[in-house]
Amino acid sequence: MAHMIDVLATMGEDALQNHFQIVIPAFSFLGTNIAEINMRVLTVDLPSYEIETYEINKRGRKFNRPSGVMSFTPEISFTFRADKYWRCYNSLMTWMQYVQNNQTMAMGSDSGANGEGGGGSTFRTDVEVWSLTNLTETATPNNIWVGQGAYPKSIDAISFDESNGEPIECSVTLDCMNVKFPSA
Repeated sequence: MAHMIDVLATMGEDALQNHFQIVIPAFSFLGTNIAEINMRVLTVDLPSYEIETYEINKRGRKFNRPSGVMSFTPEISFTFRADKYWRCYNSLMTWMQYVQNNQTMAMGSDSGANGEGGGGSTFRTDVEVWSLTNLTETATPNNIWVGQGAYPKSIDAISFDESNGEPIECSVTLDCMNVKFPSA
């Protein structure tokens, strides 16, 4: 049996017990293709699941009932190794530039191809967050969260420091229309 330090030296951060993966399907807009993004992430933040309540007063008793309104912020944030996944970083930046270009100020449409309604968003797509059970090539997710109608809302700045020697990490926040939680 291999010693744990040998496993860590061979596999690096892949030897960690908690594994999460982001899967964004390939899609195209205005002749620009975004390749599928399927990468291991270092951290992932999913929203808490909350249900609003209202108070009932009946014969001197008070209790809460669910209001039917879900009150969580539908965002998914994750951190990944940009130095390991430059292609993914570039795809995310291309996607973000389509949502709003910082040079031309052109924007993708969130209401159809012409921006006049009558169609779906030209930049939203579903994003999956997988928790993995093992590290084999056939690793299967044991839970899947789906960020429905997602787009990149922010991407952290990249800092290069030659003297540091640490991996280059980048955080991304996706805004979603809804987050579908796993169920039994």
